[in-house]
Amino acid sequence: MITRRIFTESITGRASIAIALALICASRPFAIAQSSNGPTNSSDAMLTLPDAPGAMIASTSAATPDNNTAADAAFDPATKASPVTASHYQKYISPGEIAPKESVKDKFVLGAVTSISPFSMLGWLVSAGWSQVFDSSPNYTGSTGKQFGQRLGAAAALNTSREIFGDSVLCSVFHQDPRYYILGKEQNFFKRLVYSGTRPIIGRTDGGRTIPNFANLGGTYAAAALSQTYYPPINRGASQVAQTFGLSLGSSAVGYVVSEFGGDVISFLHVKKKK
Repeated sequence: MITRRIFTESITGRASIAIALALICASRPFAIAQSSNGPTNSSDAMLTLPDAPGAMIASTSAATPDNNTAADAAFDPATKASPVTASHYQKYISPGEIAPKESVKDKFVLGAVTSISPFSMLGWLVSAGWSQVFDSSPNYTGSTGKQFGQRLGAAAALNTSREIFGDSVLCSVFHQDPRYYILGKEQNFFKRLVYSGTRPIIGRTDGGRTIPNFANLGGTYAAAALSQTYYPPINRGASQVAQTFGLSLGSSAVGYVVSEFGGDVISFLHVKKKK
């Protein structure tokens, strides 16, 4: 029974990695997010990522009739609304928001804040509940409240360490932007699905250049390796680290997909409720 279970989970982990690799091979890095170096400086810049690697930066200090300022480009004439500047500690950037440049300190705080956010805590519960129902890794013996508590603690430790290692530490080391830029419903469904699903393995530099997501990959692997200190003996070893790494990447992809489409679902339900 135990051998069969370990074999099944190993296959699941490998499948998660295979799916992630298939997505990146089948996709192009899609993004139309905006960024600036800050809302109060006259040399603020807006960053736009087209449907291809690279970025176009329009500096306000060099504005011309054919090269609008960041504020003009983000201004919505239909609503007469000025662009909103996101917080330095905001993980998810909505379309039209200006994301300020982040310092090393900002990244450390962002990683800490994100690791204990309500969204992250919901992820802990889902992960613990899944492993409890299907008796999957981490395989604490039993299915009582005590074992659920152990699984919940393990999920919290795994996800918190992943955020700290990835967003706080390695994003600073590799000069990566840890934030997720929501495409929004102006883009087609398939593009948004592929874009969000590949963010765990496709990242961007502080300057907006598309690169492999070294910070998330490294942070996820470091968190998987650290799990060996608190996972039960049956879930320890090199193969188990690889499995945890693959499953963690898969859960990150699901989280980004939820973040991409969650606002649409809430808006739809709100409209239906009004009717």
